[in-house]
Amino acid sequence: MVALCIRVTFVCTGVNIIMQAIEAVRGDRGYTLPSQRAMDAAKCVDTVTEWVFKNKETEVFVNFCDNLVTKLKQCLPSITVKLTKQHRAKMWRELFQLQTSSNFNEAWAEFLKLIHAEVNTLFYEHVTDEAVKILIREQFRSPVSSKEVEYSVEKLTYEENNALRYAAGVIPRKLMTKIKNSTRSNKNYLLMYLEELLVEDPDEDISADGSTDWINLVDRGGLLHVNELMFKMMQHMEVEFRHHLDSENIKASAISGICNNDEVLFYWELLSGMCEKEERDFLLKLIVELWVTIRGFAYASGWMEEHKQVNKKMVQKSKGVRKKLIN
Repeated sequence: MVALCIRVTFVCTGVNIIMQAIEAVRGDRGYTLPSQRAMDAAKCVDTVTEWVFKNKETEVFVNFCDNLVTKLKQCLPSITVKLTKQHRAKMWRELFQLQTSSNFNEAWAEFLKLIHAEVNTLFYEHVTDEAVKILIREQFRSPVSSKEVEYSVEKLTYEENNALRYAAGVIPRKLMTKIKNSTRSNKNYLLMYLEELLVEDPDEDISADGSTDWINLVDRGGLLHVNELMFKMMQHMEVEFRHHLDSENIKASAISGICNNDEVLFYWELLSGMCEKEERDFLLKLIVELWVTIRGFAYASGWMEEHKQVNKKMVQKSKGVRKKLIN
């Protein structure tokens, strides 16, 4: 693929959103796979990238980007409403209707033909998905309050968020090792999807809760840093896990609860948008099972320590054997 860089300092305009989306698509290793579909898409990526690099300020590109982003924004709920399951379902339904509409596909086809690029649906659907992710991140990055926006995860303190972000990197590391050593025919695809859960440059990663500042301080070079969408998903996974600590079968109950949690599924949909359904479900189950196992060990360890402390106090309060015999 062509070695052009179209990265820009983010300003929330149609042009910059689409340019960042194209940049994200260019960095996807899926286009380097030895398949005709991937090679055709990669050719389209190269053509569009080269044209945009030279013509990003032209009226044609500006109008196209503004119209596309305006239509995408119309599918997103207002930031002032409380985001419920119904709001999210409505958002995805409207986005699906937009992306399958003839006007949407004709607009992309007309633009690509205008710049002498092959009309490749894989390319422009991927760019659109990336643009949606950018819009969602920007719109819900700083919620007004936890009461107004449901994405503000309750019950996790500053220290707990720090610990969660520190432990989150264990998930992709362990799963990458497991999949590398597996005999699955699609393991190269799965490894690429797992890499998408990480940030490219930890120093540029900033979170609203301040946990990235802490993790960058304690990182001596060996930690994996998950991206903000993955971290938000894990926040909801952790909160859901705690709801099952009184269950008779904690592991089975927690895994089922997390895999069916609306917030977890919402963020996983954003993270795994390019995955096939079978691979998406497989990876989510692996992630959830591993996290529940890790948290199960931590919970059991804490319970055992508490049990030891209680027994220790009871022994300290009880009389010695000799005193009991004398009395």
